[in-house]
Amino acid sequence: MKKHSFLKGLILLLLFFLIAVVLAAKVFLHQFATSEEFKRFAESRAGEYLRAKVSIGQIRPYHFNQLALENVIIELPEIRGNSQLIHLDRLLFRYHLSHLWKGKFDAPAGVTFRNPSLMIEEDKFPYQYFETAASAPGGFGMPTIDFKGGEIRYRVSSLGKDIVLRNIEGTITAEEGTKARVNIRATASGILVGGVDIHGTVDAFQKTHDLWLDLKGMDFSSEIPIPLRGLTGKLHWSGKNLSFEQVQTTLHGWNAKVSGAFVNRDGRPETTVRLVVGKERPWMEAGFKIDMSKGFMEGFLDASDAGKFSFNGKIRSEGNRWILDPLTLNDHYQGKCELDFVTGNYEIAVEREMKRISIHSNLCRLDFAVQGRLDHLDFLGLDIVTQGRIYIHAISPNWQDRQFRFKADFETDYFILNQEPFQDLKGSFEVTPYGISGIRCTWGRKFEMTGQMVFPLKSPQMKLIVRTADFDLGQVQFFASKPLPKEMGGKLGGKLLIEGDLKRPEIIGVFNVSDGKWGKLDYDRGIIQFRGFAPYFPLQESKIWKGRSVFFLTGAVDLTLDNVMAGVKIETLDRLVVWKGLEVTLHEKEANVQLAGSDLDHLKPVSSIEVGPVKQFESKTGEPEESRLDEKGFTVGTSLKF
Repeated sequence: MKKHSFLKGLILLLLFFLIAVVLAAKVFLHQFATSEEFKRFAESRAGEYLRAKVSIGQIRPYHFNQLALENVIIELPEIRGNSQLIHLDRLLFRYHLSHLWKGKFDAPAGVTFRNPSLMIEEDKFPYQYFETAASAPGGFGMPTIDFKGGEIRYRVSSLGKDIVLRNIEGTITAEEGTKARVNIRATASGILVGGVDIHGTVDAFQKTHDLWLDLKGMDFSSEIPIPLRGLTGKLHWSGKNLSFEQVQTTLHGWNAKVSGAFVNRDGRPETTVRLVVGKERPWMEAGFKIDMSKGFMEGFLDASDAGKFSFNGKIRSEGNRWILDPLTLNDHYQGKCELDFVTGNYEIAVEREMKRISIHSNLCRLDFAVQGRLDHLDFLGLDIVTQGRIYIHAISPNWQDRQFRFKADFETDYFILNQEPFQDLKGSFEVTPYGISGIRCTWGRKFEMTGQMVFPLKSPQMKLIVRTADFDLGQVQFFASKPLPKEMGGKLGGKLLIEGDLKRPEIIGVFNVSDGKWGKLDYDRGIIQFRGFAPYFPLQESKIWKGRSVFFLTGAVDLTLDNVMAGVKIETLDRLVVWKGLEVTLHEKEANVQLAGSDLDHLKPVSSIEVGPVKQFESKTGEPEESRLDEKGFTVGTSLKF
């Protein structure tokens, strides 16, 4: 019992002794540290260790084995005529107890920077900041420098903006030789926003560095027109060169990977960037290379189903604008490209012969204004001459992988199809990964086209329907660039179906004509139906009516012939051909058909052929003979009847 009480008393005595020693040391340190003599000593020693001029606001003991230098200003040697200042809320010197006991305040075990604030000049790596932690040849360096909080600001004068690191946590420790090892975590803002880990080595005396930057979901500032978000990956910073490989990111919501390098060649940077879009199976790739020493840029865009485009040209900068002029696209189109790097607005204009296309857009938005002039564009075997505009808008600003949806509106200043001018074309459509849908366009008030185009991997398909109502055929002078009969009239209504393979679709037409006129041919109404592949369209169950008479249209329209109607025939109910590619006149009063034309020369001396029911015979009583009303006759000579 006495032994236990003795041990308890001894422990309490030792505890009181330690408390007394600590209090005495703290009082001693406080009196010693707050003296003006020690302040001058601390500024001198801190200046030696930091290799800079140091001004200390006040000094006080911190915890048990540390001295806190507060409101510190560190002035580093001048760079480019400007002083480099570091502001610190607190600079902590940590000592081993043995050093404190012996009063060796000039040999701290470590240094902690609390809330440092410093500015780094552009194009000048701050090697002077690392000389403290590195061992100079034949000298002594501090074992460890700790960073807690604060702000490091790197000025990018070309953009007029800063890269700012805040919430800094990490250490700089002495490495073998003259190197210092860096291991820092921070939060970036300014040009870049997000988390970053920086680790590697810096040799302040050899003026070299080898650092890795681990980006953690980093975005470009909203003021920087680069649409990459959530950058995650490693950047290698060695000397004046920066490289990166397979950095994950998102482009307008699409998963992507970006690789590249920035190489400084005697102040003339060379930039290479390659972007792959697609999480599992890439569906779009793009890349470019800029060599400012030669003022040359080249690149490509491979949009899978849409094809591959390559470009190159001379590049230069004028203020905030980058100009690519001249620009060569796919080795055929010549033009120019301008990019405003402050706003992100750009314009691409290219032309070839009589074709010209210009695109206005912004790097951060998926909205496009396309202006074009196309002369003699071949589409589905048709010759198109037009000039107009297309406005394309993204329905959503972000998409999932391989998904997108655009709404487009278009209008033309003029539209000529196979040399036949149409009224201005206006319409809209939607673009998705599966093709073009919701097509709806009009020519004036008489024609409307609807449908879609589907783009599977191998064989793109289309389905378009052209409808018309009460269209005056008298306005048509040509069809497929071929002249039509001089006198054509009637009201046309019906639809044209274009369906099948995009390269060679099947064309089906069903039309009604009222009060028709075709050359010298007049008729009350008609049904015209055909089905086939361009340029040959066989007629199917086509008829025309004149009074009670019915005639059948057979054969085909052949767009390869000068006389596209050469293969069209008119037949009677008995399938007797009474007309073939010639002008026809139907005489309503006489109820017959008259054919005439230059192709009748081989029938001379027959100048015309008339087809119709035989005139009614009168009986002796003066009444028509009913039994012979439907008889048909055939006469050759001045007129031909059957």
